[in-house]
Amino acid sequence: MRAGTLRHRVTIQQDSGTAKDGKGQPTESWTTFCQRAAARRALQGREGDVIRQRYADADYLYLLRYDAKTALITPRMRLQQTIEGVVHTFDIHPPLDPDGRRREIQLVVTERAL
Repeated sequence: MRAGTLRHRVTIQQDSGTAKDGKGQPTESWTTFCQRAAARRALQGREGDVIRQRYADADYLYLLRYDAKTALITPRMRLQQTIEGVVHTFDIHPPLDPDGRRREIQLVVTERAL
């Protein structure tokens, strides 16, 4: 994986349980698990068709370098990226190590509706 393709900064967050807001209503609470550089691709063409056979609602594919932290990413986590000043939040499908060589992690994600 070439460093030049990893031009997007993403934050992986893990659920830290529910908290209560000022009115006593339960709210989701998330903490930062790791921040990494990533490549982002919209799912198009043949690759998109293959992935959508498994995850019909998938929007993007993020590629991250494999390391001790990224190896621990699970579908219970979420990915956040700020694009042109707007924070986008994505649900993560089960991470993939495409060739089993521990070089990269592929994250198929679906954008959360606001």
